[in-house]
Amino acid sequence: MSTSIHETYAATKGYHLEFFSVVYDQTISFPGMLTNFQNSFKPEWSKESVFGRQDPILTFKNTSRDISVSFTVAAASESIAKRNIRSLNTLIKFLYPAFRSGDTSNSISASPLLKIKFANLIYDAHVGNSAGTAQSSGLICGITDFDHKFDFDGKTSWVDYVHNVFPMSFEISFTAAVQHSHPLGRIDGGNFAGAEPTPMPFPYGLGGYPHRPRRAPELAPVMRAPVGAQRIPINAGGAEESPPEQTPGAGFGARSAAAAARAAGLVGRGAGSRITGEE
Repeated sequence: MSTSIHETYAATKGYHLEFFSVVYDQTISFPGMLTNFQNSFKPEWSKESVFGRQDPILTFKNTSRDISVSFTVAAASESIAKRNIRSLNTLIKFLYPAFRSGDTSNSISASPLLKIKFANLIYDAHVGNSAGTAQSSGLICGITDFDHKFDFDGKTSWVDYVHNVFPMSFEISFTAAVQHSHPLGRIDGGNFAGAEPTPMPFPYGLGGYPHRPRRAPELAPVMRAPVGAQRIPINAGGAEESPPEQTPGAGFGARSAAAAARAAGLVGRGAGSRITGEE
């Protein structure tokens, strides 16, 4: 199997865009050929106008956060082109929830939340390990928009068979709403999010392990499910860990979704867009 220059570079630098699905307990990764990255923070205020006052009374409600990412997936060989399509199929499946079958209808048992990771730009600052995996250090998100595009402009080559074609490159774009695993803002006059002893490098990491986040398991997000369904806490700990050793081509271990969410960080990472459980 041929390996392209960008795949080798991504493996050397740890530049992989990773997606961990809590529903499937599975990680998919692509070499980080980002073409666009946008981090949007939207403070929201309620405005109340009163008689005789020119300016409205502002009451703060919340600051929401969305990330928008576009990246190119390219292949250096026919086998990698097929692997990339297989990876794309898996990523699309991650957008759907888990269901529990009933007598007359199915009910949602787990929402399709993902943990997304790319170097120090997309990661969970509460964990404080930008070298970790998506499962251990990924940013909890719900994808709100997802697109991919195959080019037919004559510039992109294809692997063609009878009734089957595989593009050598394609583009993926998505927007995701972020669900933070830690409190936001200054707490009790201390550092941002209660990080001790030094401020948390939020939202972008600065390398190393610069802070020890305050443990706040009661603030950890929980996957919402219907009454009677299993509730899965995500990343309630916040303990630091050492960067895992990269093994190009290695797969990802599998654990139950609940165990993976409680014991994040026990699964290694591989290079390229290799996936586990689907060949």
